[in-house]
Amino acid sequence: MTESSEVALGHLQAIKPRDGWAVDRTFGGMRLLRRNVPVVDAAFLDIHLDPLTKTVVGIVNKSISGVQAQVLVDANGRLVAQKTLVTVQSWQGRKTVPLSSSHTPRTGRSATNTAADNRSDEFAEATLLSSEQNQALLKYGASFFGGLLLLRVLVQTMWGLSILALPLGYLYLVQTCPPESSFDAKKELKRVLRGHHLPETDPNKPKGFLSATLARINASVATELATTLGYEVTMVPLAGAAVVSSVRVPSAALDFYWVGVHGSWYYVYSMELADATKRD
Repeated sequence: MTESSEVALGHLQAIKPRDGWAVDRTFGGMRLLRRNVPVVDAAFLDIHLDPLTKTVVGIVNKSISGVQAQVLVDANGRLVAQKTLVTVQSWQGRKTVPLSSSHTPRTGRSATNTAADNRSDEFAEATLLSSEQNQALLKYGASFFGGLLLLRVLVQTMWGLSILALPLGYLYLVQTCPPESSFDAKKELKRVLRGHHLPETDPNKPKGFLSATLARINASVATELATTLGYEVTMVPLAGAAVVSSVRVPSAALDFYWVGVHGSWYYVYSMELADATKRD
């Protein structure tokens, strides 16, 4: 290594310590390396730091008109991609740095440390995320936590509304609960026997005026005959919000059940008296 290249290398290592600068001496001349890669393919007579411009140049030739050099690294430590030739006055020729017994081990140790530093720098740059990747990661993280926060707010809101809706719903049911006196057992039995509760798609549902009239007549007659021997009505209030009504007809051996809610009585189902007795 020459004195000039040593000064240039020290300057580069000072302003860009993580770039792994080095000077390689070949048969064709000297080359400047960055992370073990030549900054340009050409070799030069020497690597020199121009003190006026603070640029690192490669000495191309020396003539009577001056020293011609190619700019390799600008004053900020950035590589110069475009070939730029300049004339420098500060280069005084190649002066080889003398080697001594004390200098040799230090140089070897320095080269080893430089190679290790280069590998560490390359590993650090490979593992570090770019600014765009960091911004994207922060954006995704913010979106995730924002979604969690929004979900929590929605759950709390729904929970609060449900707590508020329960008493309001209960009050509404209490206000619209039909009184027990409004239940007419014979009337409700007739409605059940004529198929009033059946859906329109049920084949047992009377279709047309004549069928509906005959069903009404049959239901009235059957109800009167079934209740002639008596029937039993049982009311079970459900906290004032609804009433369960059951009508037992012993002559027909049937139990009928209704629920009184929302101002009306709704038929639920019927079961044979023997099955009801067994269940009780």
